[in-house]
Amino acid sequence: MNRAVELFEGNDLVTGYHLGPSSASVADGDYRRPFLYPVIGPDGISLTEFGKPHDPTLSHAHHYSLWIAHSNVDGHDFWSEKGGVIVQNRLDLQEDGPVFARVVQSTKWVFEKTDLLHERREVTLYKSTGDARVIDFDLQFTPAGKEPVTFGKSTFGFMAARVRQSMTVFDGGGEITNSNGDVNESHVHLKHANWIDLAGPIAPGKWGGVSILDNPANPNHPTMFHCRNDGWACASFTGEASFTLVPDKPLHLRYRILLHRGNAADAHVDRFFSGYITPAVSVGE
Repeated sequence: MNRAVELFEGNDLVTGYHLGPSSASVADGDYRRPFLYPVIGPDGISLTEFGKPHDPTLSHAHHYSLWIAHSNVDGHDFWSEKGGVIVQNRLDLQEDGPVFARVVQSTKWVFEKTDLLHERREVTLYKSTGDARVIDFDLQFTPAGKEPVTFGKSTFGFMAARVRQSMTVFDGGGEITNSNGDVNESHVHLKHANWIDLAGPIAPGKWGGVSILDNPANPNHPTMFHCRNDGWACASFTGEASFTLVPDKPLHLRYRILLHRGNAADAHVDRFFSGYITPAVSVGE
């Protein structure tokens, strides 16, 4: 059963937070992790989708719009449609108000009936500025047992986005940029940056974009980003080295998603990044 919490601004749907499976026993074709979909920008148009363009074998069916995953958790794959499953343990909190709406969820990362990780995840949608919407992810991981757990070296994980086909460099004439001023896959892929942005056409005469901002407090900041001109990007915390998580010392990762009009320059993504070290309620000030 695909259960979701819908997040609105006023009467306008912004996104649905799909809670993921309720057990690790999933059939082929079932969702294997939580994700956000649709992800609707300030123009009322969804900026993300599933899969990969021109992919008849569905080799990228694991690209779930906007999602958290990792390809190597103690050697086990939680990224593809095979291997581990990120299971909802409980829904801890749903709250709304004039400034933000928030969902707090506890998950278990389960491989073949063995719990490897416990995660506490906060997803917060803030009141928009008019030209941009902000969604924050706050993640805390601890080993499920008494032994350390290692996130292996990989550029597949943690925070990932697949944008709509019309926004891609290949199919829509879009562009990928980062905080260093680099443009498109040949210059942005596997580079460290404060943020990455994927922007492109969403309607006649309109552009929209999705930015992933790496919080300055994250380990290994500025992070490495994996990206492709076919329309996806990932903040790769373990892109250069593995990271071992020990009991009683949670790994805390924070990411900000910016949904905006125009391209990265139009949206002033650098300004939003500068505000990321201040309380998030100030994002629209």
